[in-house]
Amino acid sequence: MVPPALIVKFYRIKSTEQLEHKVGALENRLEDKRASAERSLQNSLSLLQNRIEDKLKDDVEDKVDKVNHKITSFINEAESHSQDARKSLNESFTALGHHLKVEQTEALTNLTSASHYLLDIQSNATGVLALAARNLTQTQNDLIKELFENMAQVSAQVLESRVNISRTFSNDLTSLIQDLQYSFQHLASITNQSTEKALSSANNLVLQIDSAAVLIKDLLSPKRCTRGVISVLPHASYPYPLIQPSEDSIVDVPHLCDTGTDGGGWIVIQRRSTGDVDFYQRGWEEYKNGFGDLRGDFWLGNEHIHRITNSGQYELRVELVYQGKSSYARYGQFSISDETSQYTLNVADYSGTAGDALVNNSHGNKFTTIDRDNDGNDENCASDLYYGGWWYSPGCGYSTLNGKWQALAARGPFWFTLTSTYPVSYSEMKIRRV
Repeated sequence: MVPPALIVKFYRIKSTEQLEHKVGALENRLEDKRASAERSLQNSLSLLQNRIEDKLKDDVEDKVDKVNHKITSFINEAESHSQDARKSLNESFTALGHHLKVEQTEALTNLTSASHYLLDIQSNATGVLALAARNLTQTQNDLIKELFENMAQVSAQVLESRVNISRTFSNDLTSLIQDLQYSFQHLASITNQSTEKALSSANNLVLQIDSAAVLIKDLLSPKRCTRGVISVLPHASYPYPLIQPSEDSIVDVPHLCDTGTDGGGWIVIQRRSTGDVDFYQRGWEEYKNGFGDLRGDFWLGNEHIHRITNSGQYELRVELVYQGKSSYARYGQFSISDETSQYTLNVADYSGTAGDALVNNSHGNKFTTIDRDNDGNDENCASDLYYGGWWYSPGCGYSTLNGKWQALAARGPFWFTLTSTYPVSYSEMKIRRV
């Protein structure tokens, strides 16, 4: 079977040569058509220019004669109308002047009569207002005198009453303040005692509840991811129960445990479901230590995978979704070496429905990333032909589940025996102790 990488490379070279030949022929044809079009356009423009010049010359001469004739006629008519209008305007001004003189004389006569009448009225009104003012002044003086007399009497009475009222009110207010102070002191004492007791009881209850919750959670949460383990607590936003590392734990980082698939006990080492985490632009150190989010897409890390599989015999299960259909590949033997051996893959004993795209071309291969080329190919399979860190063979092989999300031509997460070079829409790798 020819590796997909060689097929892609061969068709890429052949397609490039054919494309260059077609582009050259097309350029020659376009140059000939361009020269012919330029000559034809030049001739057409010259002919059109001559025709336009002749046409403009004839039209301009005719229009100039017509305009001169119209201007002469207009001037003659304007002069005739101007004389008639001037005569009529003089007659109108003369009549208007005579009419205005008559109106002005009548208006002056009426204005003189009105002035005499107003003077008579003003003289009479002045006498009446003077008499009224004298009467008003006398009345005002009488009222002020009477008001001062009444105010003196009322002030004496009010002053005496106010002194009595103030004395009584002061005594009552002093007594009320003393009673209120005593009541507030007593109430504050009782309230402080009750508050202290209530807070003490509430704190004790909270501590007891927290202790009980921690104890219950610790009892119900699984400590290790082993076959047959059951988790009765909800795992919030995580797809599987979250296992926290302990002192005697093999895995020293938080990890997910699939407790439902085929008896459970699967430690999830890779998961891709949304594409929100970049697996392509990742170097050696990131693939070594792990990256992503356990709530979504992630890679647990080659160093952690090595420590787990080095502690005993482990199997691998790969779950895939392609075109809406779920498939899986199971390997009865799985482990990777340490970093000094470049995390070499040891995998065997395939079974499942997705086909074996791992053993034949990945067993015994070292791990390759974009910044560390261990695949034996002239090009880096993790960045030039395929994408993403993986156990590539010299021919790059038939799988990588860490490719660029949704990329085509074996550059996305693909599994050749199931998807050819097209990407899967979901992948999950998990291991379990045998």
